[in-house]
Amino acid sequence: MSSTNFPPPPAISVVMPAFNAGEYIQESVECVLKQTLENIELVIVDDCSTDNTWEIISKIAASDPRCVVYRLEKNSGSAKYPRDLAVSRSRASLICWVDSDDKIAPDYLEQLLRKQETADADVVCSRMVAFDEETPCRYTLPRRGFDYDRIMPGKEAVMLTIGVSWSLNVNGFLVRKSLWEHTAHYLNREVVQMNADDFASREMLLHAGKVAFCPVAYYYRLHQQSITKAISHKLFEPLITDQMVIRMFERHYPAGSDQLSRAWNQYFGHWILMMRNFVVKNDRFSADSRVRARALLKEHKRQFGFRRISKDRMLTLKEKMLLLLPFGISTRIIKIINT
Repeated sequence: MSSTNFPPPPAISVVMPAFNAGEYIQESVECVLKQTLENIELVIVDDCSTDNTWEIISKIAASDPRCVVYRLEKNSGSAKYPRDLAVSRSRASLICWVDSDDKIAPDYLEQLLRKQETADADVVCSRMVAFDEETPCRYTLPRRGFDYDRIMPGKEAVMLTIGVSWSLNVNGFLVRKSLWEHTAHYLNREVVQMNADDFASREMLLHAGKVAFCPVAYYYRLHQQSITKAISHKLFEPLITDQMVIRMFERHYPAGSDQLSRAWNQYFGHWILMMRNFVVKNDRFSADSRVRARALLKEHKRQFGFRRISKDRMLTLKEKMLLLLPFGISTRIIKIINT
């Protein structure tokens, strides 16, 4: 009787979506494959790039069996689907994601694994160092003084993502594959808004039993080529994510809770900010993006009940006017205020 010997699974599977990442992906891939923890795999999904991304990663995969590459025949419209697809093709029980233009410290995976094993954590979050070509450290997340020895339940950790800005870093976090696979929108091609990953990360945090932290550095590249910098209707799609977060929180926190109030305030605050961006940057949008952005803002305005919002925050006169007046009048008021 013959037996087939399968290679043991890696300790960690690193997943990397890529789209037109030819300028940076070589460096990103190399920093993963040169980790002090060698028992890993890197799964890359090329989201139908039109540059030389596929050629670069194919060449790397041919020289290192730990690197596995796939290519979509049609662009998915979001980094979320190719990242989820990479997870579905991975072999490890622990997943770490690294974007195709970012970098990680040489012992990044080893330190995350050590913390995960010590804390028996479902998620381990690292320290993000945001950089650009001129400045090696623009800012860090979490901010200076954060206690990396903390271990908290997921319902507490997820609240660090609600508010004016995030108070923890989820880029490059280490997470149990089983937790990733049980998210509601896993492998859903229909979820394509710009920051769909922000919702997925929050969902995983919310369902985590233990969230631990590690000060090892994930280097997040700031550059103007990012979709988040482009002037288009996609700038307003975070409102979709805010709405999804509200619905998710309604299933996990009681009505009138502080958690729901904070989520509604975040949603409303983002809408106020985006109303201003729509007016101030109006002449920089294409005709199609202008129409789509206007429709998105009007649709989400209908979500806000005056009593519900005013109960949870002291509204300014400007906020009251924007909330109660017709959309067209609201935009004219913003234009007057900002001229």
